[in-house]
Amino acid sequence: IALSAGCPVTTSGTTINRFCSSGLQAVASAAHSIIVDNVPVAVGGGIDSISLVQPKMVKGVVVDKALYKKYPAIWMPMIETADIVAHRYGVSRERQDDYSLESQKRTAAAQAAGLFDDEIVPMATKMALKNKETGDVSFVDYTVEKDECNRADTTLDGLQSLKPIRLDDDPNATITAG
Repeated sequence: IALSAGCPVTTSGTTINRFCSSGLQAVASAAHSIIVDNVPVAVGGGIDSISLVQPKMVKGVVVDKALYKKYPAIWMPMIETADIVAHRYGVSRERQDDYSLESQKRTAAAQAAGLFDDEIVPMATKMALKNKETGDVSFVDYTVEKDECNRADTTLDGLQSLKPIRLDDDPNATITAG
């Protein structure tokens, strides 16, 4: 990122890969460098994509077989962890859907009020567009200017219609994409 932003090749950098919350960890590490190490400038940021870290999607990850045999949960995907936590603490599907709807509404209101405008730096990229009829993929120039993952038009009915992600593996699963 630093080199793409025009920083010299002598600029130090670190890659953080936690499969989940890597971006948050990068921001925390940058803040730590400023607060503790008196670094004058640090940049932290990132992207997380749960769909790219599922066991069948992860390429190049070496699993220590002895550790896996003794502690299989250390390779547990976060989506499985979420179902376990929801079950353990009695967080019903209904409460999850209610909270998700409230979160979507709050995010939409904050975006509309411009509360995130100073938090996100616009970034030019190429966006893949897939023709749903033909399957053809084309690329267009695109500038990401805001978090585009929230859905301002989310409804409770829509959330309730979502199937739990792990339902095929666990009939008690409740976590959805909502």
